[in-house]
Parts: sequence; C-alpha cells; structure tokens
Amino acid sequence: MAKLDAPFRQVANEALRAGLPIMEEPAAGPYRTNPHKIGRIVEWIEANEATLLWLAGASTFVFLATLIAVPWLVTRIPHDYFSHKRRRRLSRARPQPVLRALVLVVKNILGLVFVVVGLALLVLPGQGAITILVGILLLDLPGKYRLECWVVRRGPVLRSINWLRRRAGRPPLVAPRRPNRFLPRRRRGRR
Repeated sequence: MAKLDAPFRQVANEALRAGLPIMEEPAAGPYRTNPHKIGRIVEWIEANEATLLWLAGASTFVFLATLIAVPWLVTRIPHDYFSHKRRRRLSRARPQPVLRALVLVVKNILGLVFVVVGLALLVLPGQGAITILVGILLLDLPGKYRLECWVVRRGPVLRSINWLRRRAGRPPLVAPRRPNRFLPRRRRGRR
C-alpha cells in the first residue's frame, strides 16, 4: 500500500476498519469508483432503511391503485367528451351551494393528487401519462378543456385510452378536432 496516494490511503484505511475489501491500487479508466462515495451511500441507505421501505411500499401501493383507478376513470368519460368546441355541462341541476363547493374542493384535491402521482409514475412503474390526464380532467382550471384536447390528440395517449375503453366494452373516444390556427378567435360580445 506504499504506492497509494494519501487521499486513497485514508479511504482504504477507513474501508479496512469497516471490514470492506479493498484493491491495492485504484482502478484505471473512465469507470473508476470512489470508495469514499460508495461508503457514504451505503451508510445513508443503512441509516434510512425504514424510510426506504416505506417509500417502496407506497410506490407499490400507488402502482396497484393506478392499475385499478385509471382504467375505471377513463372508461367513465363520455365517448364524445372531446368532440365539441367548448366543454358541455353534464348536468343542468344546481345543487346546494355548500355541497357544490365541497364537491369542487374534493374534486380539485383529488385531481392534484392524480397529477402529482402521475408525475412520479413517469419515473416509477405505472401509467404516468394517463394518470396525469385523469388528474387534469378532475382539476378546474382556465383553458383546461383546450389542454385536455391537446393531450388527447397525441397518438399514443388516444390509442392507450381507446385500448382501455375497448377492453371495458365502451365505444372509443371521438378524437378532438384540431383548431384552425390561421383563423383569429372571436371575442365575446363582438359580432
């Protein structure tokens, strides 16, 4: 070990005290591993073992929940939901104001949860894009309908949704029409 430089010698001595096997000389080439960083990572994993187990359990639960919830929600969308220029009101009945406010708050919280979980599922196992779409469908935002139509117009998203609907025995979604970008939008109040 006399050939080793001082920083590596210190790391090697720490590894020896910890009982880890070491190499006599540092590995050459672009894939050289720094034993000190690996030791820190191993220590962090050991110190946070319970947290990592909870995260693994939560990831598994969310994965299984999306396998059930997302297809169920996607099949409940009316087949012509995206075929109109503006979103239709599904019900003309006006419920009590307190009940309407409560439903609106719960729906927006649930939509936000779906969007956040969908973003996480883009890197974790699960249906990330479809989960984000369901979350956006639940949120009440200005311009939401145009955003929904833009997302559903994407080929992979529409194919995935229609595949889920076909498996559930529902008719496929009517693809949203592309807006004519060359015509200016009419402003309200002007003819």
